[in-house]
Amino acid sequence: MTIVYKAEIEEPITVSRVTSAQLGSLSSGIIQTYDVVLVKLPFGQSDLTVQHKTVEDFANSSVQRTCAFVKWIADQLKPKAKLLVLGKPAILPYAHAFLNGSVHYQTWIVTRLNPISPSEGSLPGEHAGILVYTKEDALLNHATMRIAYDYCRFCERTTKDYGGKKHLYDAFGTMASDVWKDFAVPPDNPLTEELVQRVRDLFSIKENRNMLVVEVDNSNDISKNMRATLENSLAFPEVVSTSESTPEIRSSNMLIRGDALDVLPKIEDNSVDFVFVDPPYNLKKKYSGYRDDLDIEDYFKWCDTWLDQLCRVLKPGGSLVVLNIPLWSIRHFLYLQQRLDFRNWIVWDALGLPVRRILPAHYTLLWYSKGREPKTLNLGKTTRSNELENVLHLIDGYCIRESCLKKRKALGQQLQRPLTDLWTDIHRVKHNVRRREHPTQLPDRLLKRLVSLLANPGDLVLDCFNGSGTTTLVADVLKRRYIGVELVQDYHELALSRHEIIRKGLDPFAKVHSIPVAKNSPVPRVRPMRYAVPKKTLQLALKELAERLGHVPTREEVATLGKYPINLYDEYFRNWGEATAAARTTGMKERKESGTQARLTSY
Repeated sequence: MTIVYKAEIEEPITVSRVTSAQLGSLSSGIIQTYDVVLVKLPFGQSDLTVQHKTVEDFANSSVQRTCAFVKWIADQLKPKAKLLVLGKPAILPYAHAFLNGSVHYQTWIVTRLNPISPSEGSLPGEHAGILVYTKEDALLNHATMRIAYDYCRFCERTTKDYGGKKHLYDAFGTMASDVWKDFAVPPDNPLTEELVQRVRDLFSIKENRNMLVVEVDNSNDISKNMRATLENSLAFPEVVSTSESTPEIRSSNMLIRGDALDVLPKIEDNSVDFVFVDPPYNLKKKYSGYRDDLDIEDYFKWCDTWLDQLCRVLKPGGSLVVLNIPLWSIRHFLYLQQRLDFRNWIVWDALGLPVRRILPAHYTLLWYSKGREPKTLNLGKTTRSNELENVLHLIDGYCIRESCLKKRKALGQQLQRPLTDLWTDIHRVKHNVRRREHPTQLPDRLLKRLVSLLANPGDLVLDCFNGSGTTTLVADVLKRRYIGVELVQDYHELALSRHEIIRKGLDPFAKVHSIPVAKNSPVPRVRPMRYAVPKKTLQLALKELAERLGHVPTREEVATLGKYPINLYDEYFRNWGEATAAARTTGMKERKESGTQARLTSY
């Protein structure tokens, strides 16, 4: 059996499993005896997929009774306990809202499902979510977990290209992220031994002794046996009334410099076919001319205002996609449930290399339509041949290196599979040659997928946070009409200049040779320089010295015992931690060793 992960377990914890009905017959206070509680919500109940557009729709539904049951558990947790809630992505926002005040949110983990058939007008479901909470407002403590490298079945190199920094990585694998895609569980009963073991190992640290797994089996039993109070039922976000408009914008292929809240009311009702928005996340990003640090309530009120306007301008049958972090997407979901019709909670696994403990690696793409059926969903035979590649997903278990893809294509091998609601084949823009002067530039492949999927040639595409212009550029290239709104003058002018590149018959997404100043990180960008000795050589020399000394050398030890002058380390590295990075890890091999097997099963 192939080992797919390693956890640095401090103390193995014991696991007990009960159903919700059985829990009701146990002694009171039983919840307080457990350090970790994992609750699996029902996956098969019919009304768990019903649209709950109002408080009245939600009241007395099995969803509400299930959420009340989870809150009943949360209220009884011991002070240092952890609560995990496993459920469908469209149900977890209700559970989270119900838990408000009882526990503290930590992260949203995605676990892979064997794909299920889609409902009409949506993508097949390939994931479930695990909401992770702590009883106290404290950092989440858990075991260090590494996921083994996966190797391409064709070229036998790692499925991700780790470039020239392999000496800085662990020999076994990367730190686990919040997307568990290395195994899949059944969609009708995801609470498998494999999943329970992964959670158990994750929390097998000294402060935890035991874990209770609760499988919610029947809402009526919950209500009868637990007698959970429904008095504090979910309060939906209030729908704002800002839909008054003074239509002045009746043309398209426009880039408008201005505040979205000022421009949107000027767009006609029911005039836009597809809306995509990637708003500021209120995470203190360094945007030019904009503060990304509003009070959270002010942030949501601001979001509600432009969401209301977007619902107004969207055509019947049109689609809206909102990109945000999972926690903020929960709030957007509860607001949009009252205005539009839910289609999919899409997971975009955007980060190629997790390097910290349970690194947040994914974003949420909330897809709604105005009406029960989206007028456009270009999948399979409904997709034009020149855009078919945009709406297919690269097959799992193979690398995405151009050389490997070309060889496989020449041999007639299948490169892609049908699209689901779990997107793992598009990564954030990482290389400077693909970047422009914007700190949160999106990859053009992401927008090409969305525009090809949800808009037809000639349709009108709107992005009211257009940034460097990725959305409108993709619309332009794919022969859709567009309106892009951007507040910041520098970004607006950048988008204008990139559209001019299209007018000249060139590719606006082509590589560039300048190094951008904008950066989505507080870490300073390394200035271009000529290295007398390559940085990798310096790091490996320091690693060799560490092996001789039996510890990571200090700066003073390198100055006296090192192979290279200490001033090179001072000049080439940001700090001593970066200089000694290779000495603190084992280094990885890019090619598969004999006997190692690829871990993922093809779709």
